[in-house]
Amino acid sequence: MSDLVLLIRAAGVLLWVIAAANLFVPAKLDYAQNLARLSPIVRQVFVIHSLFVVLVVIGSGGLCLFLAPRLIAADPLSIAVSTFLSLFWSLRFVLQVRYFDKDFARRHLLAHISYSLACAFLAVIFMAATWQGLA
Repeated sequence: MSDLVLLIRAAGVLLWVIAAANLFVPAKLDYAQNLARLSPIVRQVFVIHSLFVVLVVIGSGGLCLFLAPRLIAADPLSIAVSTFLSLFWSLRFVLQVRYFDKDFARRHLLAHISYSLACAFLAVIFMAATWQGLA
């Protein structure tokens, strides 16, 4: 088994950890109070989008854990999936370090640094998978 396959499986575990961590986000960000101020449709859209993002993260983790060798294969679907995941996590890294509330990040520095490193790791691993598929 290649080192990249092992790293992709590690990425799968990390993705499931990220998904599980989302169980604590509503309390940490006080969703109940903040969402109560929104109109029902905006609140519903937010909740559904949040749920579907977590489902995508869980599904991506499953792909990594159970189909890691396929993510580095030299076929168009494998390359497309790896490229998408690379772009997704690269953009998520940029947003984490450049867009989100700096004061909140300072107050939760360990979580901010940990999540930033997780996004960077995922971006790099999926870039490597894309390049492996193109090689």
